[in-house]
Amino acid sequence: MTFLIESLVACAFFTLFVFLMSRNPIKSIFNYPPAIIERCDKLGLVNAGNKPGGAAFYAKKVFAIVLFGVLMGWLVSSVNGCTTFWSGALTAYALWTVVNWYDALVMDCLWFCHDKHFVIPGTEDMVKEYHDYWFHIKGSLLGMLLGIPAALMAGLMTILLSSSGSFIPKAPDYTDATMWITADGDPDGTGADVFYVVSTWEKDWTDARGRVSHYADVWNPEHREHMAREINGVAAYMTPGNRFWAPFYRHTTIEAFDTQDENVIRERTRLAMADVCAAFDRFLQERDGSRPIILAGFSQGGKAVVELLKHMDDATYAQLAAAYVMGYKVTAEDMTECPHIRAAEGEFDTGVTICYNTVKGEQYVIPVLADSFIGINPVNWVTDATPAVLHDTITVTLAPTYHALVVTGYEGSEYKPHGGYLNVGNIHSCEPWLYSDCIQQNIAVRTAAWRHEHSQQ
Repeated sequence: MTFLIESLVACAFFTLFVFLMSRNPIKSIFNYPPAIIERCDKLGLVNAGNKPGGAAFYAKKVFAIVLFGVLMGWLVSSVNGCTTFWSGALTAYALWTVVNWYDALVMDCLWFCHDKHFVIPGTEDMVKEYHDYWFHIKGSLLGMLLGIPAALMAGLMTILLSSSGSFIPKAPDYTDATMWITADGDPDGTGADVFYVVSTWEKDWTDARGRVSHYADVWNPEHREHMAREINGVAAYMTPGNRFWAPFYRHTTIEAFDTQDENVIRERTRLAMADVCAAFDRFLQERDGSRPIILAGFSQGGKAVVELLKHMDDATYAQLAAAYVMGYKVTAEDMTECPHIRAAEGEFDTGVTICYNTVKGEQYVIPVLADSFIGINPVNWVTDATPAVLHDTITVTLAPTYHALVVTGYEGSEYKPHGGYLNVGNIHSCEPWLYSDCIQQNIAVRTAAWRHEHSQQ
């Protein structure tokens, strides 16, 4: 959405510029087809000092490209959330491409070629030359080449802005016990190894040097304490009968999700997802490889579960009893990309992904979080619209459009709204808690089913 708005604004400004130039078209004569330029030169309308060529002319062109690249770098860094060279360069080039072809097809072929305001006196008879569409297409192809150095400059600017105006906290060391909350609730060795990924707890914050960070700092005791509140609450119902592991990681701050822009969220969460994958790899090294694995995560942690399913190899996937994506989506693209993501169809199947999002009505589904391709009701474990009753008073029904859970008899008023979109019609913050009894029981059921299946092999 951000990129679309940027494109529309850029095209609007370009349209205004061309409109103003059309009031006195001779000022832009060197953008006209060569035959028209030659006629105007013979008529004495061309200022010889403005003709293309010479060191000064090309110096101006180079300066313009560099300046444009700098401005584009600032734009994609501050608005699109780009933090790496290639993300900045490619986003800038994409925007350049949109405006470049808008110029060729709309501004030139549709407008310039047919608007009498662009016809210079003395060239009225040159209809064929004014309708030379190929001239403008060739110009746009050349523009694609000129956009490359501008995009590279934007990428460089992205790096400079990322390193000077913001900073990334120190990476976690997952050999350090400080980076984990663990618990052993399986003295008999008959349960599963649960790997839980916490949700978003931090807002953008500044360090002592005034630099902004878009990530939690795992070495900051206050940030760890925030994450621990959720982790300990989840551990209380996931640990009994199991061994529980939850890493602290540099989760992306809530501002990324406040944009509700897929590109910003994807870019900002790359670092967070890399941390989770590193923690998971360490978890695999430390655990007993004969035991089943349960993956679970809430919100940003749910996104991490999806990424872990893509990250793991087939041997690790064979040990998966179930993956619980709570308060996040699984897209059709995710499933196409990753054969490890198989939608749960009932209460007992193993190696499957359980996904759910809770709303008061389907109109409250947040697309960037909850527009899921799959879903299951964690109360009655069906994938159709058969309603289930939770805690005697709450009715939970899986609605078909977004595979979201529509609840009645429960307001979720204990959760504060955020940003005008979280806990407003949807009850996002309830996901790990409202169905905790159901999830606890189902982990035991799927763990037992996995052990039974593997005992037969």
